[in-house]
Amino acid sequence: MKLLLMWIFIVLVLALAQASPQLLQQPQASQFAPFTPSSCPQQNYYFNRKVHSTWFEAKDRCANMGMQLATIDTREKYFHLRMQLNDLDFGDGFWAYGTSMGRGTFYWPATKQEFTFADWGPNQPDHYGGNEDCLDFRKYDGQYRYNDLNCNNRQGFVCEYPLPNMTKMIFP
Repeated sequence: MKLLLMWIFIVLVLALAQASPQLLQQPQASQFAPFTPSSCPQQNYYFNRKVHSTWFEAKDRCANMGMQLATIDTREKYFHLRMQLNDLDFGDGFWAYGTSMGRGTFYWPATKQEFTFADWGPNQPDHYGGNEDCLDFRKYDGQYRYNDLNCNNRQGFVCEYPLPNMTKMIFP
């Protein structure tokens, strides 16, 4: 019975790949040498803790790989990502895809929506020095929370790559 189910699964995957190869296409692992892959119900995350970048460089690095900086715009994504980072012992902070540049309030460039969910660290955002316009996900008392930071600081970052709908159906 197991062999029959495995055979059906393989046939379905192969048929799907031939019918719509872009549905199953994932980035090549070699592209993400400094990254650690993870998954969320709706996103794949690639954690870069080796190549420290400014927020702008991190945004470009993700885009050059067909991804974007992580948009942590829902409670579910936030808690999932926080758990992954704690498991990976990622470090103090990383860039995410939030900014206040040009608006004065933080928003997600990917959706152009202002934050509707945010778990800011204590006394954050503080816009320290008048130039903290980029979103940093930083540890406060052992838990990752939102922080505003100068966009030219160098640190790790997390990119996200959406899963195709069909893949989610096959691999719940």
